[in-house]
Amino acid sequence: MFSNKYKSLILIILWSLFSASCAYFSAHGRAYKKAESANKRGHYEQAVYACVDALHIKPDYDEVELIMDKVFPKAILKHHKKIEGHKYHQPNFYWDKIVDELRILNDLKLSVENLAHPKSDIWLSKANVRNYLAEIDDAQNNSAEGHYQAGVRFKLFTDRESQKSAAQQFQITLTIIENYKDSKELYQICKNAGTTRIAILPFANKSGKNKYGSIGENVSSSIRSALLNDSEIMEFVNIIDRQQIDQIIEEQKLSQSGLVDSESSLEIGKLLGVHQIISGEVTFLAASKPNHIKNTQRYTKEVAIGTETYTDDDGKEKTRNIYGEVKATVTVHSISASAQVQASYQVLHAETAEVLNSEMVSGSRQYDFTWATYNGDQRAISKDVRKLTRKSKKAAPSKEQLVLDAITNLNEKIIPKIKQVYK
Repeated sequence: MFSNKYKSLILIILWSLFSASCAYFSAHGRAYKKAESANKRGHYEQAVYACVDALHIKPDYDEVELIMDKVFPKAILKHHKKIEGHKYHQPNFYWDKIVDELRILNDLKLSVENLAHPKSDIWLSKANVRNYLAEIDDAQNNSAEGHYQAGVRFKLFTDRESQKSAAQQFQITLTIIENYKDSKELYQICKNAGTTRIAILPFANKSGKNKYGSIGENVSSSIRSALLNDSEIMEFVNIIDRQQIDQIIEEQKLSQSGLVDSESSLEIGKLLGVHQIISGEVTFLAASKPNHIKNTQRYTKEVAIGTETYTDDDGKEKTRNIYGEVKATVTVHSISASAQVQASYQVLHAETAEVLNSEMVSGSRQYDFTWATYNGDQRAISKDVRKLTRKSKKAAPSKEQLVLDAITNLNEKIIPKIKQVYK
């Protein structure tokens, strides 16, 4: 038998363990563990926010207060040092980075202020927090001025890329401080000067296959639509209307077919006053007829085909299965059809005829379908074959549809490549 004193000691230990486990699994206990872990890893900001969470739930949490005593000054000092480092080294647009650091500091400060803990003022005082809102205002002004001056410097150069860079800097300025100086007007001026005017000419069909419609038109129209629907690209790109291109082709009698070869494209570009020309050719096109393959096999299997009664050795009447062979004839049908298309494109400088980008791209569509029919007893058929017998016969797509699908696949490959030129 245990003595009463020994029993009391065991109860105290058990209660301590129970209390510790409750603290661990409670919300404030989890926050404490998170703060402790973040502190050990040097993630002082995470530790501060975890301490704040714990103290919101349990204000008299001594262990958490001890962690906060350490981590809050360290978190503040860490970002003060980062600010001084940016000011000393002065990397490009370093005021942007300072604004980010000040916002982190202000969030840390607010989290402790809003906690309204008895020790909040002590923590704020010992960490040497500052008036970060005022510093953010000053830093934002410096940041905006930095981008504004960068825009002014780019604007001095007359080439399109420099004007585009200038517009981008003025735009950044406006995101920092709305209506900063004359950034809005300068952005519009530089945007117009930095915009690339593009003519997308109809792709010529040189595949020798004309029965599938305007396949070259399909490709060029898809490129046009994809660019027009990309707001990032269209900020500095102006695509000439197709009607203007058709009018020039007709007026200048550059092509009887309405399709333009590479020799005529530069002349069209000059007449339209564009900077770049996107043109191309469909060089290969093929579509196969559906190929129907049949494969017939016979299956046999021994299965229960009935029952019979019998008398066992003890004289009791029982029932047992009668086994027999069942048969089935299965015909597996496979239909396949395909289409392939190949096209080349090039992005030309309208004045110098320099090829800025070009590539040969292929597209394809493969159709495969398998099903099965059978005669006989289904029980003779394997599980996998039985699944095929549940499928119904399906007609293969027409050649026209296969070609359209192959062109869609081609467009999906060409479009990202052309987009990359204007990113």
